[in-house]
Amino acid sequence: MINDATLFAFTGYDADQTTGVASFSYAISFADGTRETFTETLKFVGTTPQQWAAIPPALLNPMLECIHLALGVSYWKLHCPPNIQMHRACLTPGQAAYWKTVYTKGLGEFFYKNTLDFRDRIHFPTVAACVAGTETFSRVARVLVPFGGGKDSLVSVELLRNSGFDIALFALAPAPLQQELAAIAGVPLIIVERTLDEKLLAAAHEGRGYNGHIPISTIYTWVSVLVAALHDFRWIAFSNEASASEGNREYLGEEINHQWSKSAEAETLVRDYLRAYLTNDILPFSLLRPCNELAITQRFASLTKYHSAFSSCNRNFAIATEKRLAGEKRWCGVCPKCAFVFSALAAFTTKEQVLTIFGKNLFADETLLPTFRDLLGIGEAKPFECVGTAKETAVAFHRAAKSGTYNEDVAMQMFTKEVLPKLGDIDALEQDVLQTGDVSTLPEEFRSIFG
Repeated sequence: MINDATLFAFTGYDADQTTGVASFSYAISFADGTRETFTETLKFVGTTPQQWAAIPPALLNPMLECIHLALGVSYWKLHCPPNIQMHRACLTPGQAAYWKTVYTKGLGEFFYKNTLDFRDRIHFPTVAACVAGTETFSRVARVLVPFGGGKDSLVSVELLRNSGFDIALFALAPAPLQQELAAIAGVPLIIVERTLDEKLLAAAHEGRGYNGHIPISTIYTWVSVLVAALHDFRWIAFSNEASASEGNREYLGEEINHQWSKSAEAETLVRDYLRAYLTNDILPFSLLRPCNELAITQRFASLTKYHSAFSSCNRNFAIATEKRLAGEKRWCGVCPKCAFVFSALAAFTTKEQVLTIFGKNLFADETLLPTFRDLLGIGEAKPFECVGTAKETAVAFHRAAKSGTYNEDVAMQMFTKEVLPKLGDIDALEQDVLQTGDVSTLPEEFRSIFG
């Protein structure tokens, strides 16, 4: 039935300002005349009718429209219908071009893994008479920090707080560890509950449709824009690093990047879209864009109050309950993300500290050798995960090797034999990946944070 889908329709959205619940509806039509409908809801916890009413309708509707389009990627990818219909939204050519890019580049890994040809596949309809402009909507100089519970967003929290900014955290369908870490940080946490349509989950579980990675950071971005509008924030400070802009491999002539929705390109496109079609008064950006992943880990190493509670392993956030980590476990210890973060922390903390965090020595796990080779750039390809570059991983291994405490571990022996002799000037490489880069991508108010 996957190949029989003919039409994907964005059928409508609505926000109940009394309950704070927004609903977003979709439909897929098939060649045999059948039709399947879906509705996803977001509950903006703790909002009041007054907060909703304070947003001009000419701004609130486009914000809801953007969330509608962003959430729709999960439903469109079930069958990838060749035609798209908009029952309510009115898109200019510029807006349609943005969403085409989101659905194409944001689903790059999905297309690759499902061997689908994305070329000339996605066409958002435009309306010649459609006019889109911006609204003035002055916000207080406060910072909303999208919060995943990993080391990156925790580094952002401490940088912003130490610089005197008024901040709050935002989490979309938070896992318990995110709420625990927010409490440790002592920063208010704004929550939006997300309820996916059960039919989507059932289709994925039963294999009745395509499945795969989606541009989750794009969804997070557009939801956070509405949160900023409701709760009076001027800035939205993401924690996406410079390394996120590096892709994983090429497919059908295009670079496929697992982290595309965290990339500098995606960030620029969102900012341009906001300025052109919504408002200049809410500004999302990435505070950590001048830094590589390893440099962020170096900063995190000193934030010991978070070490026992944080996690960057995506198994904590799996939609399917059976795939989530059980009990107090925070790291699966087998995925590329765990392998990279272990390497990065080993570069800046003691072996005892790293083993306490992970509960095991990943450098000693022979089954992880192919993963470490991929991370170091001598394997098949960069893993489809949110990990640093091969250069960063090599520097991490080299710094860990200098401690002498990992000499007997199989991963370190592999590095010493196969990678280290080819690194060249390791000191120059280390300086390159650990330095703070161009801060001009940050709003002027934040550039002094890095000195």
